[in-house]
Amino acid sequence: MQLILATVAALLGSSALAVPAPQATDRPKSPSETIEISNFSVRQLQNGTITNVNFSFISSEDDKALDCEGINPGFPSTVITCGQSYYRFKLGNGIKTRFSLSFFHQLAPGFGFWGYNDIPVSCDDKGSDAEGLGASTCTQIDPPTVIIIEVSPPLINF
Repeated sequence: MQLILATVAALLGSSALAVPAPQATDRPKSPSETIEISNFSVRQLQNGTITNVNFSFISSEDDKALDCEGINPGFPSTVITCGQSYYRFKLGNGIKTRFSLSFFHQLAPGFGFWGYNDIPVSCDDKGSDAEGLGASTCTQIDPPTVIIIEVSPPLINF
């Protein structure tokens, strides 16, 4: 019995010695995804009600354009799912611009990437709506706007 234990210990001990020590350059990078937002527009009534938000985005994960739309989203909006995908967004006040997007990619239940960025827009107040309340359409300037989404706790209150 002692011979078997000694043999197992010798084998395990020698295999541990054969594994190279991790190097500082071997540290994994924080996983992330790059989202490019384009064709962003918001339609807002004079009373401040947002009736529509829509945009397209390309993810560095699949390099395929997807569309997102929120009808009567509220402001700041609730979290809105982009079509049938695992991508979601939330419209809010920007820090340096009128609007911002918080962007999420669900990778598993309760886990995913998220990020945030201001969306620069120019608003045209010449529009009108069916109720005659007047409306403005704000469209993205200098697209695309890049949002880096990664695994990290949210830095702002959602």
